[in-house]
Amino acid sequence: MPVKSAENAATKQDIVVEVDFSHHVDRKLPAADQIYQGLREAIISGNLRPNEAVSENRVCGMFNVSRSPVRSALIRLAEDGLIVIFPQRGTYVSPIRLSGLRESQFTRITLEIALVKEAALNWNGELSREIHESIASQKRHAEECDTWAFYFDNESFHRLIARAAKLPGVWNTVQSVKLLWD
Repeated sequence: MPVKSAENAATKQDIVVEVDFSHHVDRKLPAADQIYQGLREAIISGNLRPNEAVSENRVCGMFNVSRSPVRSALIRLAEDGLIVIFPQRGTYVSPIRLSGLRESQFTRITLEIALVKEAALNWNGELSREIHESIASQKRHAEECDTWAFYFDNESFHRLIARAAKLPGVWNTVQSVKLLWD
């Protein structure tokens, strides 16, 4: 995906960032949701870096879709604070601001502690088995230095705790809080 710095977009040459979108859009599911997830993962993983330009045309080509679902995905990413859209100038990955990270981390920790307390009230043998499997998978991926697989395992671990707490919607809130960079 061509990228340029937001500060110096007019003078920098395009840089190609390796982003794997080989999982083309499943026509049975909403395209905008799949594009949103793919770009979100690319930003969170660091494959798309802060201040890098996101070419709408290139995203259309990567996913083999029209502009409409791409624009919808970009608007959602902007609402999440992951990108900034400058009309007539371009779309860029948002810079990370430390003050936003600190607030985001505080909120996430508070919500996750509350989820663990609630999950403990509903704990059973099946949940213990699932949590042990999740931890084993995280350990394996950590030993293999597979950070992306570890990240997904960790997300599943926390989603399991929210499910055990019988509050899966709170995990969606935690997900949105993790994106508060501004």
